[in-house]
This record gives sequence, structure tokens and C-alpha cells, in this order.
Amino acid sequence: MTTSEPARKSKRASRARRMATVDAVETLVGAHPVALRDLYQEGTPVDATLLGGEHPARLLAVEPLEPAFFITRALVRGASEIMPWRGKRFESGGTAGRDLILGRPAFRFRCEVGPSALDGRPTLRLAYDGLKNPWPVSTRVDEMRRVGETIAVGVTSIAPTGRPRVTYWWGMDVPAEA
Repeated sequence: MTTSEPARKSKRASRARRMATVDAVETLVGAHPVALRDLYQEGTPVDATLLGGEHPARLLAVEPLEPAFFITRALVRGASEIMPWRGKRFESGGTAGRDLILGRPAFRFRCEVGPSALDGRPTLRLAYDGLKNPWPVSTRVDEMRRVGETIAVGVTSIAPTGRPRVTYWWGMDVPAEA
């Protein structure tokens, strides 16, 4: 069964409307993980060459808490304000970087465009393996997609047993594309 032309146009228009409404990371803090997944799947890979220096980020949702979303939403919003992870620092022309823990550089990652563990489409992957990070950080992969002009949504997966499992969603401001 093929999708009709009006249905494809309607779907594109719906995506454009939704992406246009994401104007600040703060509006996504405490969002439902399913809504973040939908938004992420409509996004495009962030161009790592545009990233440089420090980028504050915010926790948006914790995937394992999704079944109790309405009970834990306020907890996630509060945790986003006080957690020690503050964002990312990008280095080497967007090919590598570090997480910022309490404002200090910590775990190293390398940047690469590759298939998303969620949907197989291209994404900016931040891989922590092979860089002398401790376990389980070394099993972690972050993915980032642009979901608005200057907004990126990220998803973190860990694979301590080899199979990636989504743990949390995060967001950060990114420079506009030229």
C-alpha cells in the first residue's frame, strides 16, 4: 500500500509545524519519552563541525520511568536543575569532546555520523568506547539530531550486555546551520 500525495504533504506539514514550535530546550524538559522519540525521529543529524566549545544541556526524560510518567515528571524536572551533568564540550573541529560534570571536563567521546540505534537513519553519534572511560560509561552511545533551528534532542543508550538500551533523553542548544 502506498501513501497518497495529499497524505505525504499533510505529514510533512505536520512535521514542519511541530519543529517550528520547539524554540527552547527548556520547553522540552519533562516531556514524555514517546513524544521525544517522535521529535527525534523527525530530526536531522547535527553537523559536528558547527559545534565547538561548551554547550549546556538539560535532562529531558528518563526512559525507564516512562510507565510512571505522570508520577515522575516533576521529579525529572527537578533533577534536570540539580544534576551534576551540565552538558558537553566539543573539541578538535567537532570530531571529539567530553561531558561536563559540575562544569569540569570528564568522560571522552568521539563524534561520528552513523546509523541510529533507534531507527537506523543517520545521526550524530557520540561514542565513548575505546577511550579509557570506566565501565559502564565505555558502553554508552549518545545520539543527537536537530529538531529546531537551534535545538538538538539527544538520546543516551548503554549496552553493558551488548544490546543497546535507551536510558535517558537530553537536549541542548546548537548553532543555526548556515
